[in-house]
Amino acid sequence: AEYLALSQQELAVINGTRSVAIPVTGKVSDFLQQIDLSYIEMLQILECYFVNPLNAAGDARSITIVADTVDNDDPATCNLQKLNLVGLNAAVAKRIVRFIRLWKKLGWHIFDVDKVLKTLNIDEESFSISDVELNNKLIIPLSHIARISEQFGLDVPAILTLWSNIDATEYIDRIGEEKSRIPSLYEKLFQNKQVSNPLDSDLEDPDQLLGKLTAKSTLITAVCNISESDFSLESAPWVNADLTLDSLSKVYRHSVLAPVSYTHLRAHE
Repeated sequence: AEYLALSQQELAVINGTRSVAIPVTGKVSDFLQQIDLSYIEMLQILECYFVNPLNAAGDARSITIVADTVDNDDPATCNLQKLNLVGLNAAVAKRIVRFIRLWKKLGWHIFDVDKVLKTLNIDEESFSISDVELNNKLIIPLSHIARISEQFGLDVPAILTLWSNIDATEYIDRIGEEKSRIPSLYEKLFQNKQVSNPLDSDLEDPDQLLGKLTAKSTLITAVCNISESDFSLESAPWVNADLTLDSLSKVYRHSVLAPVSYTHLRAHE
C-alpha cells in the first residue's frame, strides 16, 4: 500500500471495510452523477470483465444499457435521461466504486487494471476476505507490478505473463468518434504483420494450436527476440513441447525475464 501511495481511507474503500452507499435507480444519468464519470468512461468500465462479466451462457455481458423507447423518431441513445442500466444492483455498484478508486489511483489504462484483476483471480468474493489476505492477494502483487514497470519500462500486459499465460482477451475501446477493437497481447505478438507477413493462420486462435513448438521456431524467436540457439537449449522448459498457449507463454516469459535479470545482475556487480 505504501509503494502505491494508498491511504488508509482509499484502502478501506477498495477492500470494502469502508461502506460506500450508492442509491441504484437504474438510470444512466443518475449513476453517472453518483460515480462522477463521463458517459464514455462508464462505457469503458462496462467493457471490463471484473465489473461486467459474461453471463452464465457466456454470450453477453451481465450489465447492459437499454433505452426507454424503441421509437426510431426518438434519439434515445443520445439522451442519457432515457437510458437504463439493466443488471445494475447495489452489490455491482459497490464493485464499480472499488474498481474506479483502484484505477484512478494506479493511473494505468483501465483495461490493464481489469487484466491485472483477472490474472490475480480477483473477483467480488475476493473482497470478502480479511484485510491481510486481500493485501497478500492483491495489494502486494500490484506493488510488484508497479515496481517492475517503473524500473524496467515494461508494460502491464507483458509483466502479467510472469503470473500467467499470454493474455488473449479482446476489448472494445469506446473512446473516439468510432469504437475500435483493442487486440490482445497474443494477437499483437503472433498475428502481427510487422513480424510475419502474411500472417501465420496456424497461430490465429490460441485455443486451437496444433503440432510442435519447434515447427514455429522462426516466428517465435522473432517475436520473443531470442536466438535459435537459446530456443533450442536442451535445458529450456519448452524443449520438445507441443504448440500450446502455455508453451508459447513460457518462451515469451523467458524473453521478458532475460533483460530484467541482466539489469539486476549488472546493478549488483
